[in-house]
Amino acid sequence: MQRLRADPEITKVRLCTLVILGTYMDSDGSNAHVRESTLADAVGVTERAVRDHLAYACDRGYLKRVARGHRISDGVT
Repeated sequence: MQRLRADPEITKVRLCTLVILGTYMDSDGSNAHVRESTLADAVGVTERAVRDHLAYACDRGYLKRVARGHRISDGVT
């Protein structure tokens, strides 16, 4: 968390998005299963902004996407 707060490019809104995401994680920081729309509503931003914040966090190494949910129509079972 200190590294995140020390990042000069982290805005309050980005930080808020990540903190709220953290409330959906297991205690070990895994399994954050939440819709982008839910995060957007909680933070008061668009879903596009949430995607940008999450991409930023992944690019900087604050988050790691290990699996992506599948839609019924994507052919993955």
